[in-house]
Amino acid sequence: MLISCVPSRITRDDSAPMPWGHKLDFVLALKVDDETRELKKTYFMRTLLWLGHSEITGNPKARDFQFGILNQDHRNDRQIGGPVFDHREAKRLLDQNGREKARARVAEAAGCLAAEARADIITMSTYDAALPDKALEKYWMIVSCLRCQNYRLEDTWTGKNGKCHWLFRREA
Repeated sequence: MLISCVPSRITRDDSAPMPWGHKLDFVLALKVDDETRELKKTYFMRTLLWLGHSEITGNPKARDFQFGILNQDHRNDRQIGGPVFDHREAKRLLDQNGREKARARVAEAAGCLAAEARADIITMSTYDAALPDKALEKYWMIVSCLRCQNYRLEDTWTGKNGKCHWLFRREA
């Protein structure tokens, strides 16, 4: 049985600095054995501001915002699998309301990470090419949250590979 556990909000206190950037994780769902009620897996969203991992700028100090679903298997030495970027994974784990809450938390996480990292440049790219407008809505939610942290959207474009890209600069 899957139990939805998307939090109602997240804050900067939920983020953690890492040697390669900043991360913020939040639980999406729990998989519990129907008979024993034993916890089998935890599915969580990992959001990252990677230092130097931007595909779209040569600036080594740029941070790239990424997010994906990971799972932690509690029966196998708590091994972590993923990340999964496929939108079908969220549909498998969460109902419509849960997915809407998760999208909002991803956008909030982008704002929290930006506030912590205070990077001069942030980039973001879609994992999949040629996404429909509906699928791009979450990216525009992220844009809005980054704007609230004083990041100006400097450029957005679709590359030859069909992926969408965004470039932000922190305003003084």
